[in-house]
Amino acid sequence: MKAVLFAAGKSTRTHPLTLTRPKPLLPVANKPIVLHLLQALPKVIDEVVLVVGYRHEMIRELLGDTFGGLRIRYVMQEEQKGTGHALLQCKNVIDEPFLAFNGDDIYHTDDIAVLAGLDQGALCKTVPDPARFGVFVVDGNNLIEEVIEKPQTPVSDLANIGAYKLTPDIFKILHQTPASSRGEIEITSAIQELAGQVPFKAAPINGHWLSIG
Repeated sequence: MKAVLFAAGKSTRTHPLTLTRPKPLLPVANKPIVLHLLQALPKVIDEVVLVVGYRHEMIRELLGDTFGGLRIRYVMQEEQKGTGHALLQCKNVIDEPFLAFNGDDIYHTDDIAVLAGLDQGALCKTVPDPARFGVFVVDGNNLIEEVIEKPQTPVSDLANIGAYKLTPDIFKILHQTPASSRGEIEITSAIQELAGQVPFKAAPINGHWLSIG
């Protein structure tokens, strides 16, 4: 199974640290974020597709073509037009169910393994301050009914933590997804559409999740 990591952005919110290197190379506990991610992937993953852009040569120099038994493939996102746009750059190299992650978050192996076992779905975490996050509204079976970005009134405390199990069907939806008010193609907009078509599960995590922001 392939795992897609979004690692193309400039991350202006982490200036000045990211003036000289891409965000996935920032060290956490003396190790680049991207290495935390790669080392957390369960054995079911045998190839990683890295969507790169800003200072991509530094990521290529660190990882090369293989890392810890994983094949590493690079896909360029020439313009940073959102996570949905980043995923669209991978359509020619994805032909089976796959995982997709924010490339600057740290997840637990056990939670990723649960995600890999779903037909389609996303990881989520119960948070005390949902207004800071995108959240999932779910039914009694934890199937996603709605995705809401940073709700001002509490509608759900299940934060979307940017980890998804998808199939190649997502690419057709992304092609039809209009740009958001930010001028970006948002993966969450496509997830909303997908959840209206097929069962799409929100899986609460049991391990750690660290968002670097």
